Amino acid sequence: LSHNIEGSYRGVYRMLRIAESKVYSTPVAEAEIQVFRHRDVKEVDPRVGADDTCIALCVVDKGLRAIAAEDVLFYDPTPPTWSSRFRQKFRRGQHILQAFLKHRSLLFRKGVFSRLIFPMEFFIYVMNPILFPVFLFLTGWVVTTNLFLAAIAAAGLLGVALVPSLRTALTTHVTNNLIMLTALVQEARGEKHLVWTKIEETRVTDEKAEIPLIHS
Repeated sequence: LSHNIEGSYRGVYRMLRIAESKVYSTPVAEAEIQVFRHRDVKEVDPRVGADDTCIALCVVDKGLRAIAAEDVLFYDPTPPTWSSRFRQKFRRGQHILQAFLKHRSLLFRKGVFSRLIFPMEFFIYVMNPILFPVFLFLTGWVVTTNLFLAAIAAAGLLGVALVPSLRTALTTHVTNNLIMLTALVQEARGEKHLVWTKIEETRVTDEKAEIPLIHS
């Protein structure tokens, strides 16, 4: 299930990055395949963990484009367990959050990036995780006070549970929001987690490696 959820997330993630690039630029980058001119980015902020995303936003900040090339691929092993997957995505999510907050002034400029792309991504990574527990609370309150709505909600959840693709999509949405909410709390508490630590489960030998699930 962990692999299916990661595959669902990365598939949407990849399509979104390419679509943003075709419109103008994407704010989230992948360091494994990132190329930039040194004269455009001479240094990165050591207080931001996601230097790749920070570089992309620095490039956009200078009026240039940061794109995800549709014909460039790399393989990124997916952690096989829930705990290792949570550690990886929590760390990555917090680092992207740091880069977004550093470049939040881009939200107040003109152009399609500042009016559409960055606000959408900012909502996904920052606002949506904050609103998620509020939505859960309100939903719980409504279904406990109205039996008819409770029956509709139960039927809807049952329908989602019976359809694998919907079940995976819902689980992906819930887990990603919980991960980003945790990252937001840690960032608010001043716990930066800037240093990456190895996730041993993804560092396997060729003999033990599984077939890559995602072309990133």
